[in-house]
Amino acid sequence: MDQDILSDDERNALHEVMLSPDRGAPQRVLIVDDDSDARELLAEILSLNDISCMTAPGGDSALKMIQTRQSIGLLITDLRMAPFDGLDLIRKVRESDRAELPIIIVSGDANVRDAI
Repeated sequence: MDQDILSDDERNALHEVMLSPDRGAPQRVLIVDDDSDARELLAEILSLNDISCMTAPGGDSALKMIQTRQSIGLLITDLRMAPFDGLDLIRKVRESDRAELPIIIVSGDANVRDAI
């Protein structure tokens, strides 16, 4: 499988965030996408780079995981999901005690302006 979805710089930055000594134990990436194929593919690619991943099919389940699992150190979320979209998830995370959690927004829609 081709792993070129991440540049070397992006891969290095991700490793630094996930394995930073001030974070204690290695962190996990939570991938949230209602498209199971996209969600599992991204998790597989990151896992090939020794990045521990968890997945959630939507915002509700992701929010519960974020609130109960402190090992989540990065959130990657799809923007367009129903009924609880990525922007709703981000707002709820930013209003919670996990407000400092780094978040990356992804979208299968090349025309999405909200992702910028």
